[in-house]
Amino acid sequence: MRLLFLFLFMLVSFIGKAQMLPINRTKIMRPIDPPRKTTCKFSDGIGKTIVVTKYIEGLDYNVYSKRLVNAASRGDVKAQFALWYLYYHGQGVAVDDDIATKYLKMAANNGLAPALHQLGICYLDGIGISTDNEQAVKCFEQSASKGNMDAQTYLAWCYLNGIGVTKNRSEAMRLYKIAADKGNAVAQCAMGIAYQRGKDLPHNEEASIKYLKLAANQGDGQALYELACFHKDDYEKNSVLLRDRTKEYEYFKKSVENGFTPALESLGFCYKLGMGTDKNDYKAFECFKKAADKGYPFSMFECAMSMKDGTGTEVDTQGAWNYLNKSVANGNIFAKHFLALAYFEGDGVRQNFDIAFKLFKEAANEDCFFSFMYMGICYEQGLGTTKDIVKAIMWFEKASLLPLKDQENIIKHLEVLKKQNGG
Repeated sequence: MRLLFLFLFMLVSFIGKAQMLPINRTKIMRPIDPPRKTTCKFSDGIGKTIVVTKYIEGLDYNVYSKRLVNAASRGDVKAQFALWYLYYHGQGVAVDDDIATKYLKMAANNGLAPALHQLGICYLDGIGISTDNEQAVKCFEQSASKGNMDAQTYLAWCYLNGIGVTKNRSEAMRLYKIAADKGNAVAQCAMGIAYQRGKDLPHNEEASIKYLKLAANQGDGQALYELACFHKDDYEKNSVLLRDRTKEYEYFKKSVENGFTPALESLGFCYKLGMGTDKNDYKAFECFKKAADKGYPFSMFECAMSMKDGTGTEVDTQGAWNYLNKSVANGNIFAKHFLALAYFEGDGVRQNFDIAFKLFKEAANEDCFFSFMYMGICYEQGLGTTKDIVKAIMWFEKASLLPLKDQENIIKHLEVLKKQNGG
């Protein structure tokens, strides 16, 4: 019996290294705002279709100057909006949200659609002004009524989530469709996701792919991610070999290149498993670390495992321990299982069966199947808890149903345990 117990212990340790791919469909997200400190020029980077009534020939709107300030004071809408841009992005002057918003309000009060759109964002996020969701919606409505489709997508998002307005998902879809059909990539992506989900619009895979491709062709990172997921589903349905899953890899890669952070984990797994590309542990770790440092719990877990084993990076026991604890703190159940395993084995910490059992139990109750076997072992051996053969059998039975390799020995152990206890 003791030898079989040791075998099961080693088997589960091996099983614990199985792959768990956290690739999930994303929800319709809020439009991603451009980062601050952009290097593009005001005239090229803001408001592709700005229409203003005043314009001073020879005045550089991309550079802070007294002439620009004077022009803004005299009511030059473009100068007002340019000064918002310069102060918001810290271009030629220090970042100052209060001054930026002052100039933005001037331009918005003069009816400039892109300024109304940006002011709505400021009200949503409390940038240089108190948060006011209702006022944000009013700004988006005014901007959209002037033909600004970026504002239209924000307005749709507000209706979709009940932000500053009564939730109305039908109205949200109507607004998204208008913007999508006028070429807005964010709205096209939203329509693609809605048709794929079949919740707010009837499920229509053809329409979904059509809209997602339109958005992807404009470099929308989320649309590229969703197309990668489409290919992933198709590949898995048809049992395509990992190395042949090229479209999945290509779309995840393009999604990352276009700034969609959730795709980092998926791209990491492509490199880790050789999925549609050559296996590369170093590139995998690079992806996981970037995602982990942006707050993704599963990537924190992957970083911990890589640092522990020196896979794709140097061995860093302390770093591995830090990432593992961060992953647990952020709710990753697999990290919780491996932290329990560390206490169970005394790997990097003082062996403590009480803590190990507590963590195994939490993970198992959250359906972390790796912990099922250890719950059986703990109850059978009385490790960290009172010995309870009935509960041990219950957990071994759960573990025996898992589609893992070499389950015959687990089932045999369960049968022996039952016979020895009159089962």
